[in-house]
Amino acid sequence: MSYFELLYAKYNKMILTKDEIALELGISIKTLERRLFDNEPIKFFKTSQKLQFPLKAFAEYLEAVDELCA
Repeated sequence: MSYFELLYAKYNKMILTKDEIALELGISIKTLERRLFDNEPIKFFKTSQKLQFPLKAFAEYLEAVDELCA
């Protein structure tokens, strides 16, 4: 099962929140914010002062990290 399928089965939506991304990465929200500020290649967009993360882009990020670590 791909990361996309696993994440979609878990959250049943196409956009994840900052809290959900931090949870999936096993890091704090502050650490996630710092990584994003330091140009971590996690795609997101900002609406009404909220960061939102497309599920497909986050799944692709996880797959790329997996390939680097393999």
